[in-house]
Amino acid sequence: MKKLNWQFLRRFKWWHGLIAASSVALAVLLIILLGSSSQDGPLLRNGDFSLLDDAGMPLSWQTDAYDNLGLAIFEVIEEDGVHVAHIVNHVAKDTRFVQQVAVEPDTLYHLHGFIRANAEGGLGANLSIEGVYVFSDPVYNSFGEWQEVSLYGRTQADQKSVTIFARLGGYSGESKGEAWFRDLSLEKVESAPEGCSVLFWAASPITTDSGMESSSTGAVYLVLFSVLYLVLFGVLLMCFRNHEATRESQSLSSFDDNLTGWLYAGVILLAGLAVRVAVALIVPGYDVDIGCFTGWSERMASFGPLDFYQNGFCDYPPGYLWVLWRLGGLGRLFGTGVTEFMVKLPPILADLFLSALLFGIAKKRMPVRTALALTALYVFNPLIITTGAAWGQADALMVLLLAL
Repeated sequence: MKKLNWQFLRRFKWWHGLIAASSVALAVLLIILLGSSSQDGPLLRNGDFSLLDDAGMPLSWQTDAYDNLGLAIFEVIEEDGVHVAHIVNHVAKDTRFVQQVAVEPDTLYHLHGFIRANAEGGLGANLSIEGVYVFSDPVYNSFGEWQEVSLYGRTQADQKSVTIFARLGGYSGESKGEAWFRDLSLEKVESAPEGCSVLFWAASPITTDSGMESSSTGAVYLVLFSVLYLVLFGVLLMCFRNHEATRESQSLSSFDDNLTGWLYAGVILLAGLAVRVAVALIVPGYDVDIGCFTGWSERMASFGPLDFYQNGFCDYPPGYLWVLWRLGGLGRLFGTGVTEFMVKLPPILADLFLSALLFGIAKKRMPVRTALALTALYVFNPLIITTGAAWGQADALMVLLLAL
């Protein structure tokens, strides 16, 4: 054995070790260089639109529109040796060049570029982020001059990608006319200029396939839960079929003498809360409104109510924005930004308060057992759950105020 090891050492030349050590050092150096260059430089690919495919469209970019691409023109033109992305909306639309970019979690980024526009209505020409209601300053008529625009944002704690829009128009802000874009860039920065708003950016895929799959999954859950709800409704009807209201009131009169009725109601409300939390986590919200609510929450937290409408588009009156203001504060307190679950939390809580109010009113006008059944039918109504816990709509808060 010793002889074998000695022969191996004799065959092992000094330059073999040098090659091996050099290879390891080179591999480590490449890993360091590639790792640092992947995030320290510009992240947006082909931001100058100079690389084109056979059809003359910019590589790494996709074209997209809210409804019909056929009513818009996308092209890349060359002006004085500079490539420019050009969008034409013959009618008021929301159209954009789109690119998804890999980013680091909980990191500050600067989106920058130059825009020229001759547009009217809506949100004009802008740079924006998909999935959240975050826009740069809009450009409408720049009179042939280029305007520099910037947008600062921080990624969320678990965010690994962001989708950039070079856009003419926006949600509820369709624009008509033309827009030109050049020299777009996205870079990681240490801080934003003083007085500059920094909003959270949420990750969102650029394709609609996953969204369609999520919608289909949500529809399956809705159908299954609706079937269970009908079973519950049938069971309650069977329970009351052979009981007259007066006999029920006498047999359950003890409910009115103590907190037993409210204890049963509390169990129903807790079960309703559990169902809503599960639905909120499983079923994706209505993406357009979730994006608006998260963006408006961040903007309220940044500017407050006095300057909110001066710093971006919003088609909601002030009422619900006060609720979103609190959500924006919570997002900053926890360092997560306003998440989709946060947006769904106010309607979930409003549903439960409304259910408790319904029970309190009903038990004064009918037997407690009937009031509990009525409360259960409202708490587990699949349409009520879909509107709030699944889609994240704010209807429950308005209904609660009306009921009060």
